[in-house]
Amino acid sequence: LPLEQLPKVTASHRVKMAIVAVPAQAAQEVANLLVKHGISGILNFSATVLHVPEDVMVNSVNLAIELENLSYFVRD
Repeated sequence: LPLEQLPKVTASHRVKMAIVAVPAQAAQEVANLLVKHGISGILNFSATVLHVPEDVMVNSVNLAIELENLSYFVRD
């Protein structure tokens, strides 16, 4: 979703959750925009810790760890 469409889409569809999958240097800015437009749950795939208000839930996914876990179970 282009960020300029965020206000319209979140308002018209009552969006409450979002996925952040951007480079680390852009993640906080994107999270700030999401919170500003009413997002209260974020699934964070970026390689950074997001700082959000207390009433916003962030679940961060570390892809390196997830791949390591998966490789353990699929090894020969």
